[in-house]
Amino acid sequence: MQRPPRLNEGRLAEPAARASPAGGIAADLITVLVAVTNGAPLALTIQDGNALPSGPFELGHRSLQMGLRAWVEEQAHHPLGYVEQLYTFADRDRAESEATQRVISISYLGLTREEQRDGVREVGWRNWYDYFPWEDRR
Repeated sequence: MQRPPRLNEGRLAEPAARASPAGGIAADLITVLVAVTNGAPLALTIQDGNALPSGPFELGHRSLQMGLRAWVEEQAHHPLGYVEQLYTFADRDRAESEATQRVISISYLGLTREEQRDGVREVGWRNWYDYFPWEDRR
């Protein structure tokens, strides 16, 4: 049996983009963007299905949601409509950073329609059940 692909488990698509002083707190913004096409649930992924659109909350972002929208549009070239904060993680062992920095991961759920973008590499809609086969009760 072939193992299902795994997402980057809410980690940043590009960890090097995060900048925070030693001993500070950084916030990662993560998006689960879901569409249903022909009865199949789909998730928008980046990095050829290995990560979700995400990025650090930066000083230039007016709000958490504005930062999230900027990262999704930059990485996935997909505009966001309504999004809802889904969950916040702050466990010490979630981040791959030095022990001197605490990372808070804030995840959002957005519902949308599937749209294909011409010329956008490494971005695609993946079947939800590829990542969660145990949930497939069809």
